[in-house]
Amino acid sequence: MRNETKNNRHPTGKGSALHNEVFACCLFLRQSLCTCSAKENMIYAWFVKHNLAIFALLIFVVNTFWVLKFEKKLKIKLHEGIIISLVHVVLGWTCMKLLALIEVGFNFEKAANMRLFGAVFVLPILYYLWAKKTDKDIHLTSDMSAICVIFGAISGRLNCMTQGCCQGILFPFDFCERWPLRETELVFYFLFIIIFAGRILKGKTNGEVYPVYMISYGIIRFVCEFFREEFTTQVGVLHLAHIWAVLSVIIGLIWLWYIKTEQSKNRRHATK
Repeated sequence: MRNETKNNRHPTGKGSALHNEVFACCLFLRQSLCTCSAKENMIYAWFVKHNLAIFALLIFVVNTFWVLKFEKKLKIKLHEGIIISLVHVVLGWTCMKLLALIEVGFNFEKAANMRLFGAVFVLPILYYLWAKKTDKDIHLTSDMSAICVIFGAISGRLNCMTQGCCQGILFPFDFCERWPLRETELVFYFLFIIIFAGRILKGKTNGEVYPVYMISYGIIRFVCEFFREEFTTQVGVLHLAHIWAVLSVIIGLIWLWYIKTEQSKNRRHATK
């Protein structure tokens, strides 16, 4: 069905000269991809087949590196960073897959590949329990975990791009074929990391990063869902992901309110 809707997007002989040039470039790139050597096609096919394992390994390595940045502040040993990163990858993937199955009543044929909100909701609990058990700063651990979860989300969206899923609906204008939703999310993730990663490392945050992530991601995802193709959980113009997005915003707001209230109480006690 997707391929049939693509065929008539760019009729030749119509539109501006710029449009025709762009269209010609797209055709050239597509033909170039089709004429790749057999070896290149084999490499690409191998990557697509094993991309889940590749991205999981990538998350593990990047997470471990990030967690060990807090070796002194949180007293994290090497083996501890490796273990928490490994658990993060396994639990995160399991929760994303589980949420996708729950949405469709465990109908494996109808279920989506995975739902990122599964990791967004569950992984902060993992880091909270880890901080409590090992007597670490809960607020700093929470802030650190936000970047860990975003690393996983980036990997998840890259996986979507290689698998061809979670794409935007057809664009109503000729100059772009589909809404660039996966790319929009990736831009959001990188901007979030740029804004907050340095602040976390410098100790300029106090537990608010994860709830801010839940609020901002929930808002962006809610809007994006109106322009995303959905084949499993669509009810009218809404998807179940709309509900998860609203829930993410609500949890983030409550969490942020709790943190700010706690900080306000601490300041009052300190001035007495």
